[in-house]
Amino acid sequence: MLDALSGGRLELGLGSGGSTDAFTVFGKDAATRAELYGDSVARLLAALAGERSGHGRRLAPDGSRLLDTIWQATFSPPGGTRAGLAGAGLLLSRTQPRTEDAPHATLTELQLPIVAAHAAALASSGRPDAPSPRVGVSRSVLVGRHAERVRDLARAGVLRYARYLRRAGLPAPTGNAEPCSPRSTYTSAPRSR
Repeated sequence: MLDALSGGRLELGLGSGGSTDAFTVFGKDAATRAELYGDSVARLLAALAGERSGHGRRLAPDGSRLLDTIWQATFSPPGGTRAGLAGAGLLLSRTQPRTEDAPHATLTELQLPIVAAHAAALASSGRPDAPSPRVGVSRSVLVGRHAERVRDLARAGVLRYARYLRRAGLPAPTGNAEPCSPRSTYTSAPRSR
């Protein structure tokens, strides 16, 4: 419904969550987070594709358009592989945790293996309709009268991704260095609440 109301501008960002407390609250074991996430994503994708739920119902309105707008967040190369095999965009965080074996690693050093795993999984998926790699990098921004800065940050994210791919020895995406989502629009007009 939100996608219909927004004129087809909705994109879905998914992730397993960063805090183990979120699992405890719902009586789940955080050690099984990968399996729980995988099952949840599979159910969501099935619902968006129009399959009936366990209750015999389907989404209304249809959610199939959203299947091409999904992004998956991860801190690990296996998560990058999972997102790539699913044809999803990859979401990286500026809060990427440092590892015990590399406590002083740069953000690029930590995220390059994730980007490489994502791109390799997309390339090896064998899907004839495999999408071009999409990577989003989270930033704290103000939308509204700072629209030019938002565009600059988005463009920098695309250029950063192309550098990641080159460093990993993978082909960089073709085309202009523009924000990842062509459906996104930026406006300098203030937004009303």
